[in-house]
Amino acid sequence: GLYHCAGDDPKRVSGELEKPVCVLPLWAWDQFIETPEGEEPPDLWDPNFENLGKKRYKRIAKYQEEMTQLQRSFKVGPTYTLAFWGNSRFLDVINWMV
Repeated sequence: GLYHCAGDDPKRVSGELEKPVCVLPLWAWDQFIETPEGEEPPDLWDPNFENLGKKRYKRIAKYQEEMTQLQRSFKVGPTYTLAFWGNSRFLDVINWMV
């Protein structure tokens, strides 16, 4: 599922404030790459980056299975690189705004 909160307004809420958050399932990411421990993770500027790892595009059900398996096997050591492209047109990462 999806959980989104713009965060609590400190002028309206006292005590502990909820920070801004957007939580999605792992399969919502468009691409993931698992780099074994000791190997160099991919360069995000690599022109071939889009061809690395597993992608969700045109294979959603299989990708969901792969992400479920990944979630069950997370461990210390490998580097996990996750990328999302589908919503990038809605994000301003310079100013951190949606």
